[in-house]
Amino acid sequence: MELSVNTSLNAKEKDKLNRIVEDLTVLFSLDEIDATNLNEIINRLGSDEVKSYLNNLFMGSKPEAALREALFAGDSVLGKYLYGYAIAPPEVTEDGFVDYLIKDQSGHIIILELKSLFDSIKERDKAGRNIVKKLKQQHLSWEAHKDQIKKYITKGEYVTLTNLKEWVFFSRSLNPADPKPFHSTALIELIKDYEAIGNLKGYADRKADQSERYELDKKFLESLKEWVKKLSEVEFDVDDKRKLELIIGLINKFIFIQTLDDYGVIEFKWIQKKWTNFEQDWVSKSKLIVLEEFLNYLNKFFYKYYDTELFKDNLLDYVKKESKNIEKLYDNFRMVLGLTYLEIGFKGVTQYNFRLIDEDVLGKAYESFLAEQRKEQGAYYTPKYITEYIVENTVGRLYDELLKEIRMSLESEDFDKALELVKKFTTIRVLDPACGSASFLIKALRKIKGKYDELNKIIEEFENKYYKYSSLSELTRKVQDRLDRINEIKSVRGPKEGRELISRLILRHIHGNDLDRRALEVAKVNIWLEAIKLAPSEFRFDRLPSKVEHILPDLQMNFGNGDSLVGLQFEDMINYLASSYKKELSELSKLRHEYLDDPTNPILTSS
Repeated sequence: MELSVNTSLNAKEKDKLNRIVEDLTVLFSLDEIDATNLNEIINRLGSDEVKSYLNNLFMGSKPEAALREALFAGDSVLGKYLYGYAIAPPEVTEDGFVDYLIKDQSGHIIILELKSLFDSIKERDKAGRNIVKKLKQQHLSWEAHKDQIKKYITKGEYVTLTNLKEWVFFSRSLNPADPKPFHSTALIELIKDYEAIGNLKGYADRKADQSERYELDKKFLESLKEWVKKLSEVEFDVDDKRKLELIIGLINKFIFIQTLDDYGVIEFKWIQKKWTNFEQDWVSKSKLIVLEEFLNYLNKFFYKYYDTELFKDNLLDYVKKESKNIEKLYDNFRMVLGLTYLEIGFKGVTQYNFRLIDEDVLGKAYESFLAEQRKEQGAYYTPKYITEYIVENTVGRLYDELLKEIRMSLESEDFDKALELVKKFTTIRVLDPACGSASFLIKALRKIKGKYDELNKIIEEFENKYYKYSSLSELTRKVQDRLDRINEIKSVRGPKEGRELISRLILRHIHGNDLDRRALEVAKVNIWLEAIKLAPSEFRFDRLPSKVEHILPDLQMNFGNGDSLVGLQFEDMINYLASSYKKELSELSKLRHEYLDDPTNPILTSS
């Protein structure tokens, strides 16, 4: 059974919800309810739902079933308010089926498990029947349901345990060996927050964000080390340096995929579902075939849809194929993905919520790890507040000045100057000569995207101003001339929004260099992920146009691998390149400009 409901309530429904909440507040204040006082209490209540709940309890209904039937089942206004899309299992029993699987439009699931608010105290009457004499309120002890929580968390992203009065939230990223809630609250407080957020998934996301960010970078670094350690136990046919590059590349693939999953860009639980399918289909042949089929499918799928170089290499091509080694890879691979996390106290990629792991958490973990690999003691990760300050006072200030000048030029109808200023606007380059994992560049990209949005508003403002006069015949020619100049400016700006704009922003403005090639690979992943985060709905795999290729920009020319502190003098370098590679540079510059104008053209990318 699937219930599809609109979470916005009309006035009548809001009034009904208020009565239910008021009645529940009355119940929450009562430690005990005696059968002799039932009518008195019911007369104080204003909602049929809460009255029905109490009557059902005293008629002998099981406490959890009474709660579900009176306040959640059917056309429940409380249910409508709390969840938009709910799938009830075909059978609800007390020995294992969850009460509700709450699914949002992206397929993310929250398990809602109802527990009893009251315990029924029964006595036998003269006829030998068990009669409910009293209801006694009981505290919700989540510790008593640890095993249930462990089992349910595999089915969704969050588990919510509630007796209506108390609400306790658990995350899929919890420690399986010792599950603890990341948030607990009372119904009244939950509803206060709900007014602003509007859905249970959003509410859980925000509370998880507040809770899990504390020391998340430290925890993620430890997990990253564990993942590399486990995969390093496998024997490869390459040297140690290349082996580490391949391992980091594999981990990056799954971080990329899980981030797309957590942002609703691909099918929910993509990794788990695909692995399960391939394992069921091929494990009877061999574990090597399971790995081959899964990784080949994964690389083909994500290269076809998102065509990044991240999915060109296949780690299996470099692994020794002895049976014991493949067995080790198979077991450790499953652990790193998080597919065996219930069996041991190990946290894999799929147990992390990558909406919480931003460029700073991911960057700090990788840069700290790579510094340890290089035996560097003085490696330093620039704190977030410093990079944000630098971006605001360099990139932000420069663009603010340009926007101010563009507005003034348009106000004075100096279109030539406005056009030159917009050209300058689109050609500013941000270079981080030691970019690491690109934390600074991502913040610069966000800032630039915001400034493009401001530019769009300015252009629209003046475009609308001229369209207002287009009905006046004596101004038609002048208006058309002005609109033509506005269109000229728009053509220089490029697309107003969407995937193509984001690709152009990256290719036009974002440049990085680093001495460590492995850090550059992480930087590219971070940039690609940020592109998707800026417009996740634009990048959903099932909404991508079939004829458009190269959905994400090729970054080979934007990110260089070298020592930015050692090299020739600038003039000497220019003279050397001009004398030795003039023809090649001219052709490369031509291709580069063509690619900037059309970043989805596969011919230009392959060139």
